[in-house]
Amino acid sequence: MNFAQSQTEPVRNGNRSRDMAPHGSFPCAGEDRWISIACRDDQEFNRLAALMGLDDPRFASLSGRAAEPGYCCLSDPGYRRYRQ
Repeated sequence: MNFAQSQTEPVRNGNRSRDMAPHGSFPCAGEDRWISIACRDDQEFNRLAALMGLDDPRFASLSGRAAEPGYCCLSDPGYRRYRQ
């Protein structure tokens, strides 16, 4: 619909969301096990971060999390601990 009106190719972003971060399915421990996570706002992310023991001020805001494609959850030691 947007292309029909603007003639601009949309940016492909897979399962990423411009309004939520993290937003996607992430691998868990074990074979073919996944968890889907979607944080609608900073408050939800802060609760997730506290649960997982994540503490990185770069990811305190949506803009900070969205600015880095491979951000926080997948690279942080807290996430790796949580997977096990």
